Amino acid sequence: MLEYEVQFTGKFAYSMVVPDCPNPGLDVDGVGRVALPLTDHTAKLIASAGDQAPYGHGMDTVVDTTVRDTIQIDASSFHFTNPKWAPVIQKWVEGKVWSKLGCAPFTSPPRCEPYKLLLYKPGAQ
Repeated sequence: MLEYEVQFTGKFAYSMVVPDCPNPGLDVDGVGRVALPLTDHTAKLIASAGDQAPYGHGMDTVVDTTVRDTIQIDASSFHFTNPKWAPVIQKWVEGKVWSKLGCAPFTSPPRCEPYKLLLYKPGAQ
């Protein structure tokens, strides 16, 4: 089993270390299965499959690698193949995350959906 730090963002942010978390079985289109921990070689493969990530600057969305040198991959281009991954994440979302983000008790279960995969280059964060 592995240990991952999972971050959820919205109006608020919450970060936690999830002990005994299964390997997600990350599969990136054009790269294949991504072994963890990430190696320099695999990071370069992921970078070649993605695009430069923009960031918000006032009312604009811009690309400036001196500010944010990060690669993004759209959620439609990566998948978690380990069937044990989603139930573990859903358990943590329902059990802790929604309340830590300041949400009222839910009437229907909250869900966690990938938005983008971000690869931060050294010094970019």
